[in-house]
Amino acid sequence: MQICPKIRIKFAIYPTTIITEPSNNTDNSSNNSDSNDSNSTPTANQKKIKDLQDQIASLSDQENTINDVISKTRLEIDKKNPNDDSNDIPSEEKLDKYNTENINSLDDGISYLNKQVENDTQKLKNSPLGSNDYYIANSKLKDDTSNLADLQTVIDKYNDMTKAINSYQNEYGYLKAAQQALDQYNSLNGQLSDLTKQKDSLDDQINSLYAQINTLKNQ
Repeated sequence: MQICPKIRIKFAIYPTTIITEPSNNTDNSSNNSDSNDSNSTPTANQKKIKDLQDQIASLSDQENTINDVISKTRLEIDKKNPNDDSNDIPSEEKLDKYNTENINSLDDGISYLNKQVENDTQKLKNSPLGSNDYYIANSKLKDDTSNLADLQTVIDKYNDMTKAINSYQNEYGYLKAAQQALDQYNSLNGQLSDLTKQKDSLDDQINSLYAQINTLKNQ
């Protein structure tokens, strides 16, 4: 008669233990899942920052493209610069300077300086080494030799201009080509100015977007 109560006590405790443990495990798993989902979901500010960063990347690509065009335009401007010292690019100013020169006078100057150099050389030979006359003759020889080289450069440029003018048939043809070159040069400068303004505008937009990002991060 004392055994039955003990059996009933064992059966009463056993089911209670089985039911309680699975119930607790299920609740914990559910809570962990909710916590993970919450951590992986971007906040509203994070979404805004990502959108702003995408806009910055797009604007930066546009800016890089414009920078490439600016570099190429500057190279073209240098090639078509009418103020360049070469005769490859026709210019009204170069033609004016050409017409102020007189090839006969230039040739006379070459002849005169050649004689001066010959005289300076002879005086230098006749002057005792280290004497005052020697130093004077040596200094004058250097000056006349330098002037002769400069004048020869002027004559070379004059002859080059003569060939350039003849390549356009005459001075009228040369002037027409010079005006075309100047128009192209001014057009390229205008393009460069527009491109620079576009680049500056993109810079301002990018800086504004970065400022917005910093504001959102500090909230």
